[in-house]
Amino acid sequence: MRAGITSSNDCYSSIPFTYGDETKLKPIRAMDLQKASIRQPLWAVEQLIPEGLSVLAAPPKSGKSFLVLQMSLAVSSGKPFLNQETLEGPVLYCALEDSWSRLVGRIGALLEHSVTIPEELHLLNELPRLDEGGLSVLGEWMEVNRPRMVIIDTWGKTKPTTNSRRENAYETDVRVVSEVKKLADCHECSILLVHHLRKGGAKDSDWLESLSGSMGLGGTADAILSLVRNRGSKQAILKRSGRDLEIEDDLALEWLEPGWKFSGEASEVKMTEERKAIISLIREAKEPVNYGFVADVLGKNRNTTKSLMRKMLLAGVLRTTSRGEFTLSDEYLSKEL
Repeated sequence: MRAGITSSNDCYSSIPFTYGDETKLKPIRAMDLQKASIRQPLWAVEQLIPEGLSVLAAPPKSGKSFLVLQMSLAVSSGKPFLNQETLEGPVLYCALEDSWSRLVGRIGALLEHSVTIPEELHLLNELPRLDEGGLSVLGEWMEVNRPRMVIIDTWGKTKPTTNSRRENAYETDVRVVSEVKKLADCHECSILLVHHLRKGGAKDSDWLESLSGSMGLGGTADAILSLVRNRGSKQAILKRSGRDLEIEDDLALEWLEPGWKFSGEASEVKMTEERKAIISLIREAKEPVNYGFVADVLGKNRNTTKSLMRKMLLAGVLRTTSRGEFTLSDEYLSKEL
């Protein structure tokens, strides 16, 4: 049975669309809307977690729970997160896959000994499924505590397991997730659902379609983040997309054991790594090479490699021979990368 929520400010009432005389459409003129004073949505984390509903998706064991715990600590104390400003306020972190002892260990590892745990960071490790009372108790807590952010880790622990309405998976996800979004909008806060990516999905060209399950979750969210990390690697990419995001550039992260550190715009880091690979290859070849050879050995697109090597030529990293082949400039023949 779908849980209902009672609220004094009527946050959860829906607009009835009927053809009877009792209900009429009441549109607003565009010119009146333009003059109206409308509150701008706030950001829990600037250009990452907007007011409303967001989703963070990543493969299992990729460090996403550490990432959202760091986010919880940052927002509840008003400190920057991954080089982005935060808006300080109460945070409820529902760590539904963690024990209390694991949470104590992780918080202790992330915080320096001299740092006090934020007073407004609240933790849960149990929450009923949303259609079995979870949405109701969550709404009641938010009504009293007025949080800046709520994190549910993971969506799989709270989404409905049965479907008595004869809906398909997409319809069920949209219905339940819409109620979660309504809860966020009602309380003017950010709710973040932590979710899984399909196996191999993080590397898909259209990563927005790689969320596990139906497209209902991603289609309803205001913003979607994806943590992309190769197994065992200390580097990761945080992808982002959203309706109100002004910047959608990927962020490069570095794993510090434990926790994540912002290490620059991903495009810049990636370019640096590609340049290092080209320098290493030419150095190992010990003779001039053409761009086709470099692209084939590194498994890269020839046109992209040619463009990058020309930029390296202009930057003085490479030089060309009379045959149009590339070699390293004297400065980079022995320079440590």
